[in-house]
Amino acid sequence: MQESLPKRAWAIAVHYQCELHRFLMRRMRRRVDVEDLKQEIYMRLLRMNEEEVIKEPLAFLYTVAANAVSDHTIAERKHSQVTVDAKLVEDWANDPDAALPDDMAERMNLDRQLRKALAELPKLQAQALVLHYQEGLYRDEIAKRLGLSPKSVAKYIARGKSRMREIFWEE
Repeated sequence: MQESLPKRAWAIAVHYQCELHRFLMRRMRRRVDVEDLKQEIYMRLLRMNEEEVIKEPLAFLYTVAANAVSDHTIAERKHSQVTVDAKLVEDWANDPDAALPDDMAERMNLDRQLRKALAELPKLQAQALVLHYQEGLYRDEIAKRLGLSPKSVAKYIARGKSRMREIFWEE
């Protein structure tokens, strides 16, 4: 006589609860999420197909847990993403004083972050951005200074802005 589905799922969960706990503790940034994730994993075990034969229960549990961690991480990222107002960013680019915080310490921190981000860009992208936004030069003037075509300058500025956004969103 075959065990019923809830009994099989419960047996796997109970037998490997310590291994599951250690697995989750190593992978989760916030420890408070571990208990919630365990419950999600138990629910997934309960939804298993009754005819499914599990030859390696621990490997199966690790697979279910890894998928649950992955789903949790993706969901967490979706909730933490920042929506950027392109018009506001463009206004700040045209008037940098409007973008800077009033507090001197925050200004210095922002300046440090900008320098760090610019250092991660390819040289021509960084130069084009600085000449355009900091020195206020037009693309034609930048092209003459850097020995490039105005079209290339436009490309470097666009790619540089895009990469700067990525860098700041990663932090």
